[in-house]
Amino acid sequence: MNQNLNRNRDEAESRTTSFNLTKLLVNVRIGDVLVIWKLDRLARSLKNLNEIVSELVQREVGLKSFNDPIDTIISHGQLTFKTVRGPG
Repeated sequence: MNQNLNRNRDEAESRTTSFNLTKLLVNVRIGDVLVIWKLDRLARSLKNLNEIVSELVQREVGLKSFNDPIDTIISHGQLTFKTVRGPG
């Protein structure tokens, strides 16, 4: 029974996080910089991270992470992210 409670709590947290992320992505504007603590707090998978960052870059929104070498507002950070995400 404890596992079911934990699973339900995790699912509820995931829905809340997803809703808040969607709300945030709708409200960012050209020139904004999204500052995050860690990349794993932004996305659940590398594919998901790539989709989010691609959308931010397309909308001319920067991304800076305090605990990862990602800062898409500088050229070195853009190169680092391209290396992490791989070809494509």
